Amino acid sequence: MSDLSAFLLEQAEAGPHVQFIYDVAAGRVVFVNQAYHTVLGGNPAEVNAELPALLGRLHPDD
Repeated sequence: MSDLSAFLLEQAEAGPHVQFIYDVAAGRVVFVNQAYHTVLGGNPAEVNAELPALLGRLHPDD
């Protein structure tokens, strides 16, 4: 992992906002930070199984 990649990952993990990366080709979430648990109560290890319920909680314009 490059220094830049490591820095960006560290920043994403430290932030208070939920951040995730969705791989469209694979059809799954490949990264989610701990804020997913803190803010939404989800289990980061189960984010792909929880994704339909999560999307149902979002405002349609988001």
